[in-house]
Amino acid sequence: MRRWLARWQGPGWSSGVWALLIDSFASNFGFFLLMPVLAVYLTRDLGWPAWVAGLILALRQFCQQGLSPWGGAWADRLGYRRAVVMGMEVRAAGFMLFAVARDPVLVVVATVLSGLGGALFGPADAAALAVAVPKEQQARVFAQRIVFGNGGMVLGPVLGAYLLGVSFFWVAGLAGLMFMLAGIFTLFFYPKAAAQPVKRAAGPMAWREVWANRPFVSLIGVVSGYYLLSSQINILLPLVIVGDHAPTALIGWIMAVYSGTAILLQTSVTRWSARFALKRQLAGGMVIAALGTLLAALSGVSTLWLWPWALSLSAASMLINPAMFAATSRLASSEAFGLYYGFSRLSLGVGGSIGNALGGALYSLGASLGMAPLSWLLLGGVGLVSAGAMARVPLDVDLPSAAAIGPSA
Repeated sequence: MRRWLARWQGPGWSSGVWALLIDSFASNFGFFLLMPVLAVYLTRDLGWPAWVAGLILALRQFCQQGLSPWGGAWADRLGYRRAVVMGMEVRAAGFMLFAVARDPVLVVVATVLSGLGGALFGPADAAALAVAVPKEQQARVFAQRIVFGNGGMVLGPVLGAYLLGVSFFWVAGLAGLMFMLAGIFTLFFYPKAAAQPVKRAAGPMAWREVWANRPFVSLIGVVSGYYLLSSQINILLPLVIVGDHAPTALIGWIMAVYSGTAILLQTSVTRWSARFALKRQLAGGMVIAALGTLLAALSGVSTLWLWPWALSLSAASMLINPAMFAATSRLASSEAFGLYYGFSRLSLGVGGSIGNALGGALYSLGASLGMAPLSWLLLGGVGLVSAGAMARVPLDVDLPSAAAIGPSA
């Protein structure tokens, strides 16, 4: 397998870098096989209220991104490869438990395990890319990592929506199996540079240093507003489709368009956005996501309006995700990559957790009041406020644009 990977090295890329890309595909395939249909399973099959489903998704998000700073710090000490392997196997156990969980206690345990696994392997995976790839190639490799990950996001929801028509048992079981196999693959093929612990892993002083980094902390807080919007792909999308009695397969196809657009355009968007400062890339992405969310208020009239909403989220992600990686890479200490990438995921943890809980609660409130657009309008307003707040983040001081880390070919 290692010799096969070496044949596809690309310009200056090692087989270990290709292993990082394949890992990104496998983990996203397994995750999006399950997560977009979990709310459908909880509300339709188990008969739980929408707000409870939102809380379950929020708990998973908090356990993953909310605990990522600790997961990143552990990854610095354990070595990134070991942390990724452990995290993927823990998530595999959580996803497989979903396959047999029916009562609330088991569902909560499965949710916590799924989140804790992600808290371990998420920051470690990003830090491994930072240490295994030269800085002049990081923007290009990260863009390809997004493309590979979005490949998993295209196929996972389509297969998940299909298998849901057979049995949720097969959805959760296959998703867990994917993470188990990805962990084994990581053990043997991950970059050698990511195998060893950091010589001087981050201690208490590094934690204080992160919190004292005003541009970094401000960035995390403001970008949370974007992740509050993007998290609705896992909660409002399935709730609206099920509430409209549309076929659940539509969830998979909308997710496929959301991810497929990024596969086709991510590299071009990364190259094009190089002309803009990071702050403008981030603010622009937030405005696009907010306007798309406001437009989705019309989904109460027709679910067709969910398609332009999904495209707006895809466009926003193509701007925001590489810019966030670039900012973190430049602001992080080389002795605490895992810690910094863990902290950067707090934006997703805070925004995503609140977004899942708020999305479910607002959907239930809107339904009870006969105001279907309520959730979309309020969330879109939050997105616009966040975009305006980005103008006050002191981000562009001595910080280049995302693609300035390295040239795109």
